[in-house]
Amino acid sequence: MHVGLLGLLAGACVSSAPAEDVHGLGELWSAAGESCPDETRFAVGLDCQPGLRTRVSCCLDADSDLHGPRVEWHSSGAMIERRQYERGLRHGSHAEWSRDGSLIQSGQFEEDIRSGTWKRYDDGLLRSSGEYRTVELAGGTYIPRRIPWQWFRADGLVDEQAVVWDTPWWLGPDPCPGDAELVGLVAADGPKRWDQSPENGSIHCRDDKGRQGRHARFEKNGRWEDTHFVDDVESGLRTLWGGGGTRLSEGEMHDGRRHGEWTFLHLNQTVYATGRYLRGVPVGEWSWFNDAGERMPHTDRPPADLVSVTLYSADGRLPPSP
Repeated sequence: MHVGLLGLLAGACVSSAPAEDVHGLGELWSAAGESCPDETRFAVGLDCQPGLRTRVSCCLDADSDLHGPRVEWHSSGAMIERRQYERGLRHGSHAEWSRDGSLIQSGQFEEDIRSGTWKRYDDGLLRSSGEYRTVELAGGTYIPRRIPWQWFRADGLVDEQAVVWDTPWWLGPDPCPGDAELVGLVAADGPKRWDQSPENGSIHCRDDKGRQGRHARFEKNGRWEDTHFVDDVESGLRTLWGGGGTRLSEGEMHDGRRHGEWTFLHLNQTVYATGRYLRGVPVGEWSWFNDAGERMPHTDRPPADLVSVTLYSADGRLPPSP
């Protein structure tokens, strides 16, 4: 058992022999003014994060779960990350620094989920700021979402051209029509951040006739759809969003099929294709553009993700319209 600095660091903590402190993390911990909560022990290296980084110091409870500060250090001795834990879950302040000591981001967690105000920096300058907030859905599901998010230029002024995340509709007042109730489906591994939405998850309004009003449907790649339902049938505006908040497509749905004008966009938000649907089938003249906004040569084929199949009867006639 080590005696001396590491023993003194434990203070009121449970006495236990930490892993060999080959990097002198105990001295760094002491110099930074860190301390462990009561009934925990000071630990270093692989005891704090098995199989990964070794320049880590932390506090462990009787079950060897992280409880209290957890600090990662650069080889120079600079602190590069500080997390706060409670019984194995991130809970409390969180901060990260670059090797030169400048702040990269700061915020806080509540039971392993981002919460409250978060800020990101570049070379010490504030570049973005926003808030994470959770919402309780029917069934006790909590899903955090980013509330109005601002980006800043190098001169410190708000970048008006940057993407700004607005407050999601399901966090607004009276998100559901009539007596419909806000419900949600999430993956088995629990709540996710905005940019880690559950695969095949959704948030929507439902009454005894099925889905009503707005419906948010998430994909595992970070994309999500914002659409509308009437008596469990998709009808109204549907918008597909990318994981970074960029709009990818938008158009009207009628009786569960695309109908009317639709627009598809490149990632830089310039128009990729425009055209019309008739009961789910692309019709008329379509226009395509490259990401510089230049019109592409005309073709009568719709974009690859819009291809549909039409079945004809044996005599070559179209079947009656449904």
